[in-house]
Amino acid sequence: SGADVVINAAGLATPTGADSPELRGANALLPVVIADAADDAGARRFIHLSSAAVQGHRPLLDESTQVEPFSAYSRSKALGEAALGARVPGRCPVTSLRATSVQGASRQTTASLVRVASTPLSSVAGRGTSPSPVSSVDALCSFVLAAGRHSGTVPPVILQPWEGATVASVLSAAGGRSPLHLPVWLCRTALRTGYLVSGLFGERLHGTLRRVEMMWFGQRQAPGWAEATGNVPEPRVHQVLEAARKLS
Repeated sequence: SGADVVINAAGLATPTGADSPELRGANALLPVVIADAADDAGARRFIHLSSAAVQGHRPLLDESTQVEPFSAYSRSKALGEAALGARVPGRCPVTSLRATSVQGASRQTTASLVRVASTPLSSVAGRGTSPSPVSSVDALCSFVLAAGRHSGTVPPVILQPWEGATVASVLSAAGGRSPLHLPVWLCRTALRTGYLVSGLFGERLHGTLRRVEMMWFGQRQAPGWAEATGNVPEPRVHQVLEAARKLS
């Protein structure tokens, strides 16, 4: 009660986890419960932190409602967006903010990235110039605050903007060494085989394979609300990765 903007940053951040009632409850049911509470309390805006993973393997991330979840985690986040969209509109507008691959010095996913980037396993497909959606927690926080403070309307779905990183620059910052450049055909063949095997075992390896896919190929992002309204935060991803490397 009395809150102007409500931000839901709760949930289970387990990209490699299996499906469970806890996962769906945290990532799909909880956002609706909080949105209803924010509406009852008279808040003017509710921002739910979703994930760009809801669009799966699409070559271009955007702010459309089209989703292609590929794992238990991404399906739970897509279900959360769908559930929020299915609510009867109330006084409090709802925005799902799709965070990309967020890195921070204290995050386990960042520690794992630093470990891989520091070994001979650090590799990219081809020249390594493909855009990477790897981002910083600093930029995400700035973007969330900008969306909350925006005086105009905010769309139902907004995407955390690209921080200018490439797949090669991410690995160089995280590992302090240049990655190995692999043939594109070899990487695509390895991924196709991996997803096929994973599918035979209930998608058990889908989350891990997706991380490898992102390391090799990255993913492009379409300019969206942030660029149109001048709310693009200062890029910090390379500094964050370098700091995490020094702490490892």
